[in-house]
Amino acid sequence: MGRWMWMLGLAACGGASAPQAEQGPEEAVDVTAQARLARNTPSASLDGEQLYVEYCALCHGEQGQGYLADNAPMLSNPWLHAMVDDAYLEQAVKMGRPGTPMAPYGSAYGGPLSDAQVRAIVAHMRGWADPSIDLGEPSAATGGSHGRGKEVYDVHCASCHGVEGEGVTGPSLANPVFLRTMPADLVTRTLQHGRPGTAMQSFEGVLTPRQQADVASYIESWKHKRGRRLPPATKPARDMEPVIHAQGEGPELPLRKDRYVASKDVLQALRDGRKMVILDARSTGDYVMYHLPGAVPAPYYSSDEELLRLPKDDTFIVAYCACPHAASGKVVDKLRKLGFEHTAVLDEGVDYWREQGFPGATGPTPFGVKGSAAQAYGP
Repeated sequence: MGRWMWMLGLAACGGASAPQAEQGPEEAVDVTAQARLARNTPSASLDGEQLYVEYCALCHGEQGQGYLADNAPMLSNPWLHAMVDDAYLEQAVKMGRPGTPMAPYGSAYGGPLSDAQVRAIVAHMRGWADPSIDLGEPSAATGGSHGRGKEVYDVHCASCHGVEGEGVTGPSLANPVFLRTMPADLVTRTLQHGRPGTAMQSFEGVLTPRQQADVASYIESWKHKRGRRLPPATKPARDMEPVIHAQGEGPELPLRKDRYVASKDVLQALRDGRKMVILDARSTGDYVMYHLPGAVPAPYYSSDEELLRLPKDDTFIVAYCACPHAASGKVVDKLRKLGFEHTAVLDEGVDYWREQGFPGATGPTPFGVKGSAAQAYGP
């Protein structure tokens, strides 16, 4: 087995770590089908529906219905499309929602998609718009008070969107990308009309125009809070050693339902020097921001050819994501179909691992800057 050369998305975004220049449709398709197979990369398709199904449907559903994984929101709601422009949707795809399972997919942020492909996906999504929807005039007053807004938010919004806007069953409203890119009237328009067909009700007649403006002001005030990270413009390294403790013995990990392994058991096996491969099944854009030490990127859209380069011996292969089972489960299903016997899904997912204070790494390499298995997991 050779070293792990993650080649995913190179046909779309090239191998450089610097942000790519805006490309037209002709420039984006820069390799032939034969070259893609030789380099083990996915197609550089500009078919928006095909790209949406490949990258988005896992969580948001093929028809944009949402809620297939981790409360991923409905994207086909025509009221959403009436309230936002293409630029907002494109930035959501490119930059994701840091701190949530929605990873950045733009090539400038470590993801697999070129600007042209992002535009194609958004154009496909725009097919769910209803041009007959008339939003009318905004009902909210201007110049709200975020102090008063907090009081209203705590009563009417926090149960779904979280006390700090972190998201519970509703989307995160304190997300730095959302706050940076949202249209100025998106909050008040949403309070006025809601999202018919979803749990987001209209607050017209419940909140006065002044209260709607106050809530909008309170949410906008989160822009200035510290610690809200935007995704870095970095891609994972391409040449990686996938096996941790390559000289160790394979572990015997207890599995729940013959599929799921507990984080504590994985951590203990690594501390015991057991031979393992850890696969990050999220989009590559999330890998640089945080990953398990020693993990290598193997996104849920990985090709079979790429996965076949992994060892088929007693090395245990554990895949994780943030959902915590959708993307990692898809990777494990592929591995088992390809004949890998020792595979499992990290049961609680990467967010739980991080919240427990277990070892973590950042940056484009498996163990981070100057890191090693010994430093992360001990001898």
